[in-house]
Amino acid sequence: MESKERIYTVTRIDRAYHFGSRLQDMFQFTPFKDEPFKEGLGNVGVEALGFDFQNECSPVLQINPIDKETFKSVGYSVDQLMVSLTITDLALKIRRVIEVIPLADIRDTTKINIDLKEFNELGFYSGFEVGAYITPKETDFAKVGSKIWHKSQILFGAYFAYKASIDESLFEVNFAELDDSKKDVLYYINWRSTDISGSPSDDVIDVVVNNVHKSQFVRLQANSNFGSFAVRQMFASIIYEIIIESCRNADLDQSPHEDSLHQKIKDLLDSNDESFDELSLLMKSGENDAQSAMRRALMVSQLIASSGTSLSTIRFGGF
Repeated sequence: MESKERIYTVTRIDRAYHFGSRLQDMFQFTPFKDEPFKEGLGNVGVEALGFDFQNECSPVLQINPIDKETFKSVGYSVDQLMVSLTITDLALKIRRVIEVIPLADIRDTTKINIDLKEFNELGFYSGFEVGAYITPKETDFAKVGSKIWHKSQILFGAYFAYKASIDESLFEVNFAELDDSKKDVLYYINWRSTDISGSPSDDVIDVVVNNVHKSQFVRLQANSNFGSFAVRQMFASIIYEIIIESCRNADLDQSPHEDSLHQKIKDLLDSNDESFDELSLLMKSGENDAQSAMRRALMVSQLIASSGTSLSTIRFGGF
């Protein structure tokens, strides 16, 4: 008896894949304007914790013109497309649109200089990522508030990240749903362990942000007058607590683990002319000495967060 079972196979040409492969050289990037452009996409460099990305870097994105016929393979003409450029603060996980350019306007090699200091509400403490996206014009990033879009809108995306070493980052920021009794809590430090000296920092702490306030937090970031100061004050508060607890619980009789909070805070304080060991000894010596250590920790945490500089840029009505 003849079997009625039939097996069918369907194949198709993955035009989007081949389309993307032809655009690999359209975007080039360098974190410093006086240096050559980096090869390829993705991570373009890593710096030690404490590197001042905002003031030291002078990023440049270069856009190279592409044959117009390239885009016909995915059903678009150049007149229907645009290039959207973004910058992301890797620590705060906040993205801003730099510029939106009609693709048809890119007839010659175009260089986009990015001034990180213009983004006062961002600190780039852990580095930054520059994104370059080719999208249809009807999905204009600016029209959706420059904050949210779906990847399905992107025909091609190039990413360039210049960041602090993951192993050296002080803490991770995680949004979490808190119960109703904690609705007024904005954020807190989750201390998983007091093993400051012997365990990797990721096993010791993370910063938890109340997810119910996430949208308002984004609005605060966007406030050009008070946003930068408010966020830097929160960052200073977090750094202050981490310094105090690290100094209080550090084991000064052993060499700290290279990825420990002890070592990372020590390096951070060294770069700001403060001594971890001195603060730690004061914290352990008695109430008066501990108060002295706390005052010094408070000042250095504000130095790290540039609190005074951000306050000086605020304009108060009538003054």
